[in-house]
Amino acid sequence: MSGQVPTLTRLEQRAAEADQIIEYLKQQVQLLKEKAMVQAAVREEKKLMVENGKLRKEIEELKRQLLDKERRRGGPHERRGEEKKRGRRMKRAEAMNEGESKERREAKPPKEGEERECLRGDENEERRGKMKERRRRRLRKESDEHEERSAPRRGEAGPLGREGGEEERD
Repeated sequence: MSGQVPTLTRLEQRAAEADQIIEYLKQQVQLLKEKAMVQAAVREEKKLMVENGKLRKEIEELKRQLLDKERRRGGPHERRGEEKKRGRRMKRAEAMNEGESKERREAKPPKEGEERECLRGDENEERRGKMKERRRRRLRKESDEHEERSAPRRGEAGPLGREGGEEERD
């Protein structure tokens, strides 16, 4: 019976090794499938790129033929859709210019702390300067208020251990 134990253990080890080999082979098959799919996708992409290039050339040729026919007939050299788009763009630009002039007339001075850009450079620079000055004043005022709040009062010990209201004497 003692001869069977090592054989049984050995068979179990071989079975475990076989399971590992099977798992490894499954992983390799999966990797090969993925690689084949990637290669197929690359081939398809190249094929589509070639087809796309051919179609672009064909479109350019058809455009050239259309322009040649229009020149021979003496017709317009642009498509009507482009003319309509250009007309719409011009109308929009005119409307925008009218809106800007209306904004210029109705412009109100900015409130304190609010920035608003002017349409003229000189006015813009002047307003920026005024706004910066207002901001400086406000910050100075806030820092003064903060100092007043944080300063020690009479009878209270300050950060140096002295009472507030007393001045240092030499």
